Amino acid sequence: MSAAKERPPFHGSDVPETRNPAPSGRDGRTREEMAPVGEGVDRDAPLGDAPVGDAAIRDGAIRDGADPFVQIEQSLALLIRRAEAARTVDPRASIVDRSAYLLMSRLDTAGPMSIGALAQVFVLDISTVSRQVAALEAKGFVRRESDPRDARVSLLHLTPSGRERLEAARAGRYAMYRDLLRDWPQEDVAHFAALLLKFNDTVARVYGTSTKSTEN
Repeated sequence: MSAAKERPPFHGSDVPETRNPAPSGRDGRTREEMAPVGEGVDRDAPLGDAPVGDAAIRDGAIRDGADPFVQIEQSLALLIRRAEAARTVDPRASIVDRSAYLLMSRLDTAGPMSIGALAQVFVLDISTVSRQVAALEAKGFVRRESDPRDARVSLLHLTPSGRERLEAARAGRYAMYRDLLRDWPQEDVAHFAALLLKFNDTVARVYGTSTKSTEN
């Protein structure tokens, strides 16, 4: 059995094909070959339905020695689904929805910003951000003021009630993840946090926005 070929480096300009071949492990086996005999793998099945934990190991979807990019692809798909599901179920973390939380957090850390600047940061259409901002304005969480450097531009500011709601949401999310990872060793939590930050910065760099701009 031949060894798997080394993967070329990914570039942001690369466009994946509409249908990719099944990923293979380091030993060259495809996902179908990694599955137990008599149990085929549907390559078109939703990623969120992939087996996890002990079931994943039994089904051959994630196992020691498998291509790490297969594990990253499947684990991130599950993480996105489950993290959002947990947030909506846990009342401590569902004080504000995700889009509102991200916009308010950005205004809190970076200061007043225009709708166009927010759209650029989150790589969204201005119309999408405008709708989200309008909902925050209706609730009294943000207000518009003219930019002193250019009166034609409006800057969004967090209101006192918006900041209060944001702080409550942050505290709820913090408590949720603290409880979720309470059985993890502290060094694992710190390592996980560092890798998440590194991953987010890499995605931001490749796709044209920066998660570090608030620090400059």
